[in-house]
Amino acid sequence: DIRPFRDVLLGLFFITIGMMFDVHVLPDMTHWILLLVIALVLGKIIVISGLCILFGASAHSALRSGIVLAQGGEFGLVLLAIAFNYGLLEANAVQLVLAASIISMALTPFLIKYNAAIGRRLCPEDLSRSTALPSKQETASETALAGHVIICGYGATGRGLAQVMQEQGFEYLGLDLDIAVIRDARRGGENVVYGDASHSGILDAAGLRQAQALVITYADEQAAETTIKHARSARPELPVLVSAHNHATAEHLRSSGATEVITQDRAANLMLEVSLLSLLEVSLDDIVEQMRKTRAADYPMLDSLFK
Repeated sequence: DIRPFRDVLLGLFFITIGMMFDVHVLPDMTHWILLLVIALVLGKIIVISGLCILFGASAHSALRSGIVLAQGGEFGLVLLAIAFNYGLLEANAVQLVLAASIISMALTPFLIKYNAAIGRRLCPEDLSRSTALPSKQETASETALAGHVIICGYGATGRGLAQVMQEQGFEYLGLDLDIAVIRDARRGGENVVYGDASHSGILDAAGLRQAQALVITYADEQAAETTIKHARSARPELPVLVSAHNHATAEHLRSSGATEVITQDRAANLMLEVSLLSLLEVSLDDIVEQMRKTRAADYPMLDSLFK
């Protein structure tokens, strides 16, 4: 959600920095700018490589890390602008450092592209110190869960479903946008995370391609429809069960691709009908027949299970 704003603000930041740069100073300060670029790049390579070695990296990896991070950074440009605004640096000094930083950033694509070749030439890799591949327990991936049920919306309905899944021995993953709900559920050891299930990327991260079923329990009809479409696009055969508030919503979600839609008002009415008939001492056979008629009309998938 925030990625477009990040890109816009990053572009605005660099435009602002670029407007500070005076190209007319280049002819008079070229040699100083080039010397500062060399000092900046080499200095950062030495400092970063030294820190990497200090923390246990091999010399080869440390050198490559230093090369990749050798350019002037955005934070330095921010400090430069603040120092100029407060009169801590003269205009010529600001232009000198600004030009050197911009040139070092322009060199970054080449340093990143050729860092492996430079590293091999200056410091051959010690294969005995190569970092081992992470163990299975250390790696997190989309395939961590397989054959699980994704529960979109972890309110009372979603939490009840999760409890049933747990009792029946099925893996599940809950998605919700309410931090308080997530915090309480995780304290109880329940597998629920923060995420908007109407985003295809979130569904993919939740293991949609390995899931056994998808359940949607939240009230937002538009978000539910979007979630169904994402699921159908990625997994046309995946069972998608939806909890809806009323019959009109249910029909719309069925046409959007839901395998089955259970309406909360109809389910509540069904239980009310059964309770009333029981209190009126209607025979059990007649009560079951009434339930069958209701299922046949509203829940054809359930009616096929109970003859």
